[in-house]
Amino acid sequence: MSVKTLFKGRAPSYLRIELEGEVLVSSTPISFFGDVDVNTGAIVNPANPLKGRSISGKILLIPHGRGSTVGSYILYRMSLKGTAPKCVLALRPDTMTLVGCVIADIPIAFGFPESMLTYISSDMRVSVKMADGQALLRIL
Repeated sequence: MSVKTLFKGRAPSYLRIELEGEVLVSSTPISFFGDVDVNTGAIVNPANPLKGRSISGKILLIPHGRGSTVGSYILYRMSLKGTAPKCVLALRPDTMTLVGCVIADIPIAFGFPESMLTYISSDMRVSVKMADGQALLRIL
């Protein structure tokens, strides 16, 4: 594994998980209340470059979440409907996304370098390992 393919971040200390899948990268923050269709997981905000793409089952890479606390409940509802992302990776943690992921049982990690948004492209396959408060992302 090349050092160039490895990114390090932080994860809640209770998470111990390894997963892999396709990543969906948003260069702009996402509000789960208003930017995402709960029933399909599709991004519906016309200002988002990913409009029409679905976050459902994807490893979602975002700078951070935005919006009201309702977004936390939207993530929970998406989890119940099977339209939630597989995992959320953020450059900066925000309360709304953290709480939403915790109540929806969606793995979340944060504190990744900004370079990740330009180095990783949507549809790449990645693996994510979270344990002991650490998160490691590797490009496959």
